[in-house]
Amino acid sequence: MNQPLSTSIDLAYTVVFGGGLGNFLNIVFLRNKKKNRPYINYNLNLIIIPALMIGVMVGVLFKKVNAPYISSALLVGILSYSATKYFKKYRSTKKKELILFQKLKEKEEKKKKKAEQKKLEEESKKAQDEIEKNMKQNGEKAPENGEETKKDSER
Repeated sequence: MNQPLSTSIDLAYTVVFGGGLGNFLNIVFLRNKKKNRPYINYNLNLIIIPALMIGVMVGVLFKKVNAPYISSALLVGILSYSATKYFKKYRSTKKKELILFQKLKEKEEKKKKKAEQKKLEEESKKAQDEIEKNMKQNGEKAPENGEETKKDSER
């Protein structure tokens, strides 16, 4: 776009401000239905905004006082520290999720086994009832638990 630096900065500020203002106007009147309060946490903003402004002032001052390579080295150091911290957090969270997933899978398998066992018991009971019904129709006495029928003893 071959714009001078000052024009580019002005355009960037305009785009960022417009995006922020549009986003603010979209959510400023919305309310959280569960908690019956605004989506914007104004108490949190009271803490974050002053810290952000102080950080900007310190950053500008630091950039003017120090050489660019010192700023770059410091930024690389902060980025490295943050990346390792977040990677460790990722690994611990992933480990917890895997454990929870395995427990959930075991519960589902137990439910399946119980359902299959219940189904087999129902089928067995139906088959037993059908055998007893056929024996009554044929005039044979239904065996008690542990008793053998005449046909079973002949085998």
